[in-house]
Amino acid sequence: MAHVPLAALVEESGETSGLVGELERDGLLSCETVRRIACDATIVLAVDDDVGHTMYEGRARREPSDAQRREIMRRDRHCRFPGCTNVTFSNVHHVQHWKAGGRTDLGNLALLCIHHHHLVHSGGWTMTGDANTELTFVGPSRRIMTSRPSPLWTSVGLS
Repeated sequence: MAHVPLAALVEESGETSGLVGELERDGLLSCETVRRIACDATIVLAVDDDVGHTMYEGRARREPSDAQRREIMRRDRHCRFPGCTNVTFSNVHHVQHWKAGGRTDLGNLALLCIHHHHLVHSGGWTMTGDANTELTFVGPSRRIMTSRPSPLWTSVGLS
């Protein structure tokens, strides 16, 4: 999965930036590489907000959309619990629980592996913050740890 501004795929765009897209979980792509991949690819359009992050759902639905799941995977890359790199057994979790009024928006959704999801629900850990900027995890012993999104997610402007 590659995330690329539409202008980079249009031959007449005049795109001159060296890095215009991102190969999901693998890094930044040049305009030439993006065009080579797109030549034989299935292209799916996703609507992004004004800073390039896939649409928001608010309280309209509890489960994130497929587009949101892809964006969360791209942003987080793995479980957001500090030090955990588990990708295989991770699920999208509401930072502020949906039943308690939490929104199904990118800032309130984060990847957690099964183990850390359990710790947040019943192991005495709390998770607060904005998943787009910083999450704070507080353990039963009051230890505080923080987690930030992948630097690749914030450095690629996809407007």
